Formats: sequence, C-alpha cells, structure tokens
Amino acid sequence: MAVPKASAATFCCYFILLFIWFCSVPKPRAVYSFGAAQYHPSLGSLQKLLQLDLSSNSLTGPIPTTLSNLSSLESLLLFSNQLTGSIPPQLGSLKSLQVLRIGDNGLSGPIPASFGNLVNLVTLGLASCSLTGPIPPQLGQLSQVQNLILQQNQLEGPIPAELGNCSKPRCLHCSCQQSQWINPRIFGPSSKSSNTKPGKQ
Repeated sequence: MAVPKASAATFCCYFILLFIWFCSVPKPRAVYSFGAAQYHPSLGSLQKLLQLDLSSNSLTGPIPTTLSNLSSLESLLLFSNQLTGSIPPQLGSLKSLQVLRIGDNGLSGPIPASFGNLVNLVTLGLASCSLTGPIPPQLGQLSQVQNLILQQNQLEGPIPAELGNCSKPRCLHCSCQQSQWINPRIFGPSSKSSNTKPGKQ
C-alpha cells in the first residue's frame, strides 16, 4: 500500500531532525587508564616486544611496574599523557632500552638512581613534569646518552659533575632551582645546551 504524501514528508523531516541532533551531540572524549592494564595481564609478559609507543593517549594513573618485565624493550614512549605518581625505579632494569621518553606528564618525586643502569640509553626525556630532588649522579654512567632532557621540573641542587662522563652528548637540557644550565666546562664544546623550551618528551 502506498504511503500517503503527508506521512512520507513527516517521516523525512523527522529523520533529518534526528540526524542533525545526532551530529550536534558532543561525543565523549576517550580517556584511557593504565589501571585497565589489570585486565590485560599479558602486557608485562611481552618479553620480545621492542617498541612501546603510548604517547599522546590521555593515559591516567601511575606507570605500571609490570613494564619492567619487557626485557627486550628498546623504546618506551609515554610522553604527553596525564600520568601521575612517581617513576618506578624498576624501569632501571630495562638494560636494552635506548629511548625513554616519559615527559609532559604529571609525574612527581625523584628521578630514580636506577636509571644509571640503562647503559644503552641514547635518549632520556623527562621534561615538563613535576619531578623533585637532585639529578642523580648515577646518570653519569650513561655512556651512550646523546639527548638528556630534564628541564621544566622542580629539580634542586647542583648539576652533578658526573654527567661529564657522558661522552656522546648532543642535546642537554638540565636545569635545577638556583643552578645554572649545563656548564660547558663539564661536557666540552661538542655538547649543545640552552634554556630554550624542548619538545614534548
């Protein structure tokens, strides 16, 4: 049976209004939490995983200590999220790690001295957090590090002379309250240091 013109027009108008309403309703922004990792126990069992990039994902909560089980990991990128809490010192057991960028978060507390065990680390990015305390002199054990980004935190005390043991520095942004920027006499003329704002780390 044919649909009356009036009914068809009414249905068409109703459908258009419904479509306009659907498009105008703001969609909720997805917010992910590392707490959800509790539902994925395999996260800490991927021992052959080489790269883990979860940057810019609105992750919240603390960094899970289970990441320290990723023994083959070479690159860990968690920057530009909403992570909070202290940095797990267990991350210092990731001996294969070459790139660690966890800056631009709400992380607090000290820089773990265990990071001095990351002997293959080339880039360490911890800028733009709320880290406190001194720069650990153990970072001077990072003989392969080329990019050391620690600025825009609340670090205190002198910049340790042990950082001069880092023989391959290219980009050094290390500032502490009541301290100067990197002293070129420590690192030599080959290193670059400035008080310019680094990229998100």
